[in-house]
Parts: sequence; C-alpha cells; structure tokens
Amino acid sequence: MKFIKFTIALITFFTLVNVTIFAQNLYAIDLKKIENKLLDSDDEALKAIKTLLESGNSEEALEKLYFFIETAKRNNEQQLIIDGNLLLADIFREHGDYKKSTETFNNIIPLVLNDAKSLQYIYFKKGGNFQLDNQIDSAKVNYEQAIIVGEIVEKSDDLKAKIFANLSGIFYLQANYEKAIENYKIAANYQQILGNKNIEAGILNNLGGVYYMQEKYKEALNVFQKAFDLVGYGQEDIQKQTRRSSYINMAYAYGGLNNYKKAFEYQDKFLSLNYSLLKELKYKEIAVI
Repeated sequence: MKFIKFTIALITFFTLVNVTIFAQNLYAIDLKKIENKLLDSDDEALKAIKTLLESGNSEEALEKLYFFIETAKRNNEQQLIIDGNLLLADIFREHGDYKKSTETFNNIIPLVLNDAKSLQYIYFKKGGNFQLDNQIDSAKVNYEQAIIVGEIVEKSDDLKAKIFANLSGIFYLQANYEKAIENYKIAANYQQILGNKNIEAGILNNLGGVYYMQEKYKEALNVFQKAFDLVGYGQEDIQKQTRRSSYINMAYAYGGLNNYKKAFEYQDKFLSLNYSLLKELKYKEIAVI
C-alpha cells in the first residue's frame, strides 16, 4: 500500500512539473516586453505625440507623427527624421505589426551607418520584432549583428545584456544548448555588473533550465540555487515570481537526481507560494472591479 501511495505521488509530481517547468524561462526577458517601449526623445513635438499615444489618442498621434516626419524631411533635419521613424517603428511594434515596424527600422539604417550606438539599438529592435513574430533565424541574425556593431559602443551594458539574453533564447529553441549556456553566462555577468539582481536571477533560472535539458542535474541545481539566493525572500512581485520558478526548477532537478524527498519538499514550497500568488492576483482583480 505504501508503494502504491508513493507511486501515485511520484506521478503527480512529474505531471505537475511537466506542465510548469520552464514555462516562464525560455527567455530572460518576457517576449512581450522586449524593449517594447516607445522611444524617449528630447524633442518637444515628439514628447507631445507620445503623450497623445499614452492617453489613447492613437489616430491623432499618428497623424501628427507623419506630419512631423514629412516636415523634418523637407527641412533636411536628419536627426528628427531618425527619431520620428524610430517612434513610428515602435508604434507599429506596440500594435503587433512587426513587419511594418521592421520595414521602418530598415528605412532608418542608411541614415545611421556611421552611428554604431543607433545601429546596435536598431538591430536589437529588429531582432525582437522577428522573435516576437516567430522568425527565429532572422532574429538570430539581427541579434548577432547587434553584438558585432556594439563591440565599439561604450556604456551600453544594459542593452548588451538584453541582446545576449534574447540570443540565448534563440539558441535554446534551436537546441544549441552549448551556445545558449555561453550567452546566458555573458548576459548574467552583465546584469551582475549592473547590479540587477532580480534580472540576473531570472537569467540564471534559464541557464539552469538548459543544463537540465542536457541532463546535467547537479549543474542545474547549483544554478537554480544561485538564482534563489539572489532574490531570497524578497517581497517584490518579480522576486516572488522568480522564487516560485526556482522552487519548481529545483524540485525538477532533485527529481533528476532521484532525490525524491527533496523534490517533494521543493514541490510543496512551489505549491504554497503559487497558491499565495494566485490569491494576491485574485484580490487585485477584485480591487480593480
């Protein structure tokens, strides 16, 4: 009878894990949030257009933006042409039109060939567009181009960290685990330098996931533990979510090592925290209503 109970529990554990493991860990940054923010600019006209967009007046904002770009072209104001088109590309992207966004970025490239920082940024954005549109090979090409161009760009560690993290996700999808590991380590190192512990922890959870896919369970467990140590018992939402991921990932790693006692221990921690987070989400939804 004890053997039957244990077997049932084990099946329950692995069923749970197969549904949840790495569900949020294919990429270091949520795909929907890959720099998906509207361009920051010092130009007052562009600031006004952005304000219109943020207030929901998209039609009026687009009308003013097209007028802004045409005026900049007539006056041969190259920087304003670039800034206006960058904002336009972001708007297309924000509304899910990745093709038009990419086309707009392509139109800008001839204007910034001597500006490595802008080129790095545009290739990164294009990579994100292709990745969001599930065109993995094209995403990889643009991320790699962003890395090459960015070698001479100073003070861009934050962007470089994002590029390497997203490129890691591409290699993961292509089952090129060694390259995924290499790039996740680089991304994690950048985040460590920047002091972004929460983001570093998310990347480490991804890195551990790749080790797990290689059946390197000890390495995976060590990395998952490092991710947990970075967020500890912090109460920020991102820290709770990362801790939840670490718990279930560690449960899975212990299962791979046949240490089922520890596997169930971390499964229970995951279930408890997951239940708490779901309750918090429900209360927030009620508060909004």
